Amino acid sequence: MGAMAEIKTISEQLLPLLGAIALIFLCVLLKKLWKTIDSATAAVERLSPTMNKVDTTLDKVQAPLDTAVKVSKTMDAMSEKTTAVVNKGLDFVSDNMDDMKDYFQSRMKVKDRDGGTVDTYADAEADQEPAEQTGSAADAQDTEQEGDLSHE
Repeated sequence: MGAMAEIKTISEQLLPLLGAIALIFLCVLLKKLWKTIDSATAAVERLSPTMNKVDTTLDKVQAPLDTAVKVSKTMDAMSEKTTAVVNKGLDFVSDNMDDMKDYFQSRMKVKDRDGGTVDTYADAEADQEPAEQTGSAADAQDTEQEGDLSHE
């Protein structure tokens, strides 16, 4: 048990010394922490005017940004409405295609002298196919038409 008594004696002498060293270390640490907080506070105070300028600049920029947002929303609304109108028009045309087809076909048919109907669309296509004339007969007809025009 002699060794335990010696450790007890050494511990009783070293513990107060180690406690004092720990307290000194803690004081140094607190002093450095205090200086760091003071320098951070000074830095924030130096940034305060800059932050105020940034704040006023953002306030000035906010109005044009609000306008841009409103214009963007208006354009989106116009696009949606235009799409809806075009879709309604397409739906109307597709729903009434047969009626429109019948209407236009009835407009293209007229009654001839015998009481029958003639398809004017087919007649119009036939009129558009010119008969080919060759050589001097075509030139003579052109000259004849020019002569008629000059007498008027």
